[in-house]
Amino acid sequence: MGKLKKLVLTIYVVCFTVVSVAAQSNSVNTDQDTLVVNARIVEIPGTFAPNDLYNYVYVMKYRVLEVIEGDWEEREILVGHYNPLIPRRQISGRMAQIIKGNVDGFQRGDRHTLTLVRPISSLWNEAVEDEYFDIDDESKFLAINVETLE
Repeated sequence: MGKLKKLVLTIYVVCFTVVSVAAQSNSVNTDQDTLVVNARIVEIPGTFAPNDLYNYVYVMKYRVLEVIEGDWEEREILVGHYNPLIPRRQISGRMAQIIKGNVDGFQRGDRHTLTLVRPISSLWNEAVEDEYFDIDDESKFLAINVETLE
């Protein structure tokens, strides 16, 4: 095999390996530290930013009504929701494979079944609207599934 063919083959193998490794690192593992709870929104500090500006996660406070799966002893829990102005079924882009549910919006008093992972940064590393800055980020969850609780 000529030197040029070997070089082209080597470049192809290296590029294929880099793409394969990148694809694996971008895969989503939502089985990490999963918590499922029934909860009621008790506080939404401030107002949601319009989604035409940027994508973000907004942190709000819930009162835990029941723990369905996982361990949680506290009465309240801080939960981040990706783009809360967008109905869960209409989430698009790269987060569409992660964020699921049937909720169309978020208001104080709403009751939800939440599937949660933590920390938020395990799946989201961009803008976070969080008024609870005095509480450790490792204590805050990202909602990956939000269903209306009747």
